[in-house]
Amino acid sequence: MLQTIKVLHPGDKTVALLLGKQTAPEHPAELLRPSRFVFYVFAGDGYALFHTLTKKTVLVAPALIRFFLGGGYTWEELRTQGAEGLFEDGFIVRDGADEYRDYWEVKNIYLKKLLNKGQIERYVILPLTACNARCVYCYEETLTDQALTMTDDIQDRLISFIREHAPKSKPVLIQWFGGEPLCGSQRIDNICQALAGAGIPFLSTMVTNGSLFSAALSEKAARDWKLEEAQITLDGTKAEYEKRKRYLPGLSSPFETVIRNIHHLLSAGIRVTIRLNADMENLGDLFACADFLAEEFSEQEKQGMKVYAHELFSCDSDAEMLDALLERLEELNLYIARLFPSGRKEGEEKNIHRFDPMICMANPAGNTVVVAPDGRLFACEHMPEELALGSLEDGIDLARLKAIREERSSESHCESCAFLPICSDFDRCPSRIPWPHCQRKKEREMKDRMMAYLQGGRSRVSDPGC
Repeated sequence: MLQTIKVLHPGDKTVALLLGKQTAPEHPAELLRPSRFVFYVFAGDGYALFHTLTKKTVLVAPALIRFFLGGGYTWEELRTQGAEGLFEDGFIVRDGADEYRDYWEVKNIYLKKLLNKGQIERYVILPLTACNARCVYCYEETLTDQALTMTDDIQDRLISFIREHAPKSKPVLIQWFGGEPLCGSQRIDNICQALAGAGIPFLSTMVTNGSLFSAALSEKAARDWKLEEAQITLDGTKAEYEKRKRYLPGLSSPFETVIRNIHHLLSAGIRVTIRLNADMENLGDLFACADFLAEEFSEQEKQGMKVYAHELFSCDSDAEMLDALLERLEELNLYIARLFPSGRKEGEEKNIHRFDPMICMANPAGNTVVVAPDGRLFACEHMPEELALGSLEDGIDLARLKAIREERSSESHCESCAFLPICSDFDRCPSRIPWPHCQRKKEREMKDRMMAYLQGGRSRVSDPGC
């Protein structure tokens, strides 16, 4: 028989220390309620409760779940059930508790510790905005019509900027982005050579369509660019993929070329993440694409691969369609997980029991900078023009940086949402999914991660973000 409460994980010790344990009410009749930051799943012989702020996880007897189905019960009722521990650890709180304030107090303490003054740890660098494809869904379509290309002058300023702001005890992390970054492979080569020559340690990843790699370039990327991972998007099997990608003339057999290049990357020791871009039109074909990938790559190659499906950026504009799509995507990702049961580097996924105030790269700004080909600096590749941070020539505009970092009052539904501590409060994000669809998406993700943890495995579904 399950004991009343069993601790599965103590959670984030620093958060627990900052919040402290709640002291018992003086009056036994004082009203209590469940914490807004508790998510629970049925776990066979009981219910697993996960506190999204403290990250503590407990297993409780089925009889106790009634305390999380509503409020209006008293300390005496809780004590009679032997569940005082749920109150002490914040799973149950006083009826008038201000948990939103507690969340921000904890978050601000973490941010002050994590934001390195003057040091920039991660760069997203766009050598150019041009691309050799014209994807039908590309949110950068307007950029490719007036393509920007980094000049020698901007390149030199960038190298100086990185040297000036490099962290003292860790390598600089670079993500090559575009456009198609390999259309500017010589610029990538120049920057990497300059950093190596200046003695600045760095590692890199790349978001690419994969069409311009080769065996030789894959080896060079691993050796000289310190490329550890490449994310490549597929839109389906050959016919669907080529219809949506719309490559410019000059690339023969695009689908076969990309698949061959994935083999080259894996052979060079570079991890490959394959993101299957999904909308309601191509979902069926993506199941076939997953089957193809499972047959195409060896078991050894799959150890260096991650495959997952994600909704297209453009789907966010239609909330009802997005809800239906996310439900189908859950089915597709479960299907993919059976075909690719491993394929993630051990420890790569964030620990669900560690508090992380940096949910997205733009909030808070400062530790990550996006460098456009013309030298402008942004906090995120999706940032609108008015939220530019400055330029390589003039540096970071501290007033704009402060405006992006500043605490924003969340809408009422965010303040009481169980997923606020594991969600971005950056409400100016142009790709933010509207409420309540964001809530349902987070609920699916959290359920998956909790079940994977309870089963002793890693999450079946994981997304690196925008």
